[in-house]
Amino acid sequence: MIYFDNLKFALQPSGGISVVWYELVKRMIDNPELDCRFLDYAGGEKNQFRQLLDIAPEKIIHRKSYYRNFQKYIPYVMVHEKNDFIFHSSHYRFCTAPKAINFTTVHDFTYELFFHGLAKNRSLFRMLHTFVKGRSINHSEKIICISENTKRDLLYYYPKLDEKKVHVVYNGVSDDYRIITDAQKGVYANDNFIKDSVVFVGSRDFYKNFDKAVKAVARSKFNLIIVGGGAITNDESILLNKYLGLSRWKKYDYVPNSQLNILYNTARGLIYPSSYEGFGIPILEAQRAGLPVVAFWGSSIPEVGGDAVDYFYNTHEGDILESLVKLEDDGFCRQLSEKGLINSQRFSWDKNYEEILKLYKEYL
Repeated sequence: MIYFDNLKFALQPSGGISVVWYELVKRMIDNPELDCRFLDYAGGEKNQFRQLLDIAPEKIIHRKSYYRNFQKYIPYVMVHEKNDFIFHSSHYRFCTAPKAINFTTVHDFTYELFFHGLAKNRSLFRMLHTFVKGRSINHSEKIICISENTKRDLLYYYPKLDEKKVHVVYNGVSDDYRIITDAQKGVYANDNFIKDSVVFVGSRDFYKNFDKAVKAVARSKFNLIIVGGGAITNDESILLNKYLGLSRWKKYDYVPNSQLNILYNTARGLIYPSSYEGFGIPILEAQRAGLPVVAFWGSSIPEVGGDAVDYFYNTHEGDILESLVKLEDDGFCRQLSEKGLINSQRFSWDKNYEEILKLYKEYL
């Protein structure tokens, strides 16, 4: 028996971890050989990825979650199982039952690296998050890291951990991202703004170096397209308008994969200046769509991007600008695109599923 704890679906309407969990659960549902149960929580039905899952009603265990933001800090209690069972949570939770075999997926160490002690950027939430993560790690029989870099960080922060418990299983990339024709691009095919733009995807936390990306783009010939990451703040609006004016940037909130794929197919490049990533799925999405990628050489990014990314080795705007200037060369872009298509084939959600299933089967 495998219990999948879908708590993350109730904690966010979408997001990277929701994608990872959706891709795993989707494949587990389709495996008739597995006896699975899925813990669902009130609010999870609003998650865009949970809405895509067709789980048989008899396999769902409904949990009240009026206080779900507090539930993520406490272990799951289950006492009715008489035989060994696997418990794998989408969040950093473990099951206290004596027969539970706990699995934990570790995505990154952002809080540990960038929010130390009681510094002003360190909130009680972040302190609790780090505590809960550590507790889950220490109670797990198997710990899945999404990159070798995350594994190194794990063993650095938990030096007494038995390394034999730790397994690297790479994330995948959706088949929704692929090269398409101009006809499939529709009205975007002739959109000169997008054609002359670089794309910035996701969160704009300080370690993502969004401000430096804006300043570098301002000194280039390109426009900037911002996708996701929440609403533009007042400070960001001031920054964007100061350096790019009103005419050289656009913001897209939530866009479905199909539309993001069109943007990737039409734009000039992906700009990815993040100082730290547990993995970096947007790099692979862009590469699958044939979009050249420029990114900072650090954390897991070289591990994922391979030799198919033009790297800058400092996050100063001048270093970022040097990579952006290279995107003006059609031949350079074509070469980077071809390498990206090859590199992205190393990763798939099917492979991710097979490797996790193999770990489950050690206990089934």
